[in-house]
Amino acid sequence: MSEQLLHASGVTIAYGGVPVVHDVTLTLHAGERVGLVGETGSGKSTLAMSLLGMLARGGEVVAGSIAFAGRELIDLRERDWCRIRGRELAVVFQDAGAALDPVKSIGWQVAEAIRVHERDASRAHLRLRVAAALEQVGIPAARAGAYPHELSGGQRQRVAIATALVHRPRLVIADEPTSALDVTTQAQTLRLLDDLVADVGAALLMVSHDLGVVSQFCETTVVMYAGRIVEAGPSPELFAQPRHAYTSGLLRSVAALSDPDCRRLPTIGEDVLAAATADREAR
Repeated sequence: MSEQLLHASGVTIAYGGVPVVHDVTLTLHAGERVGLVGETGSGKSTLAMSLLGMLARGGEVVAGSIAFAGRELIDLRERDWCRIRGRELAVVFQDAGAALDPVKSIGWQVAEAIRVHERDASRAHLRLRVAAALEQVGIPAARAGAYPHELSGGQRQRVAIATALVHRPRLVIADEPTSALDVTTQAQTLRLLDDLVADVGAALLMVSHDLGVVSQFCETTVVMYAGRIVEAGPSPELFAQPRHAYTSGLLRSVAALSDPDCRRLPTIGEDVLAAATADREAR
């Protein structure tokens, strides 16, 4: 087993004093790919953003510990966050169109990500780094002067990936990185992200609703329900033999075109939710 890179223990997150994520423990090792799945509102993105110190206004970690490379992140000052966020911890957001500045060229935005951590970088150095970063994700360096609205959705997401990986971070958090893309572009983008993360030797935490994507790209799967982790384990085993009622419900909710009754959309039944709720309350 590779070295432990991130360990969150007993993490509870609250908004306005109301807990929304409860007593969560999560571990990632160097180079590991972990998928975080669950329905909308289960707490996946909230947990992921807490690992980056980027909770929305009013949110705070009220209990627990988040250690990254042996360093405690809870209560880290913003200036200290700025030293590691982007360099050692990076994020690829769901909607690159919203993440990118519409009035700045894509080259300027990649260069800005470099300047944050390399303030003395010369213009020539920045031009070379930007060209290399864009070409690595399949965008010609000649397009560095283009603006986000001049690119397709897939190209914008490639720029977001280039920006996230430009410093070769140790951990990449991808929050629904392809949900806004068509199916063909999704596959291309996921393969690119997978290859580039492997190239820089980073660990990957992928937040996703797409169980197929997680089963294909992630070695470990973590399932969240109502702000708690209800099951975690090696992806092949978890998908083949889920132990928790909620995980089984999620898997049954994936429609299969080979199913003669596929015209009826599968749903998670009340019995599954009741069982999951009872398990949560028992904890």
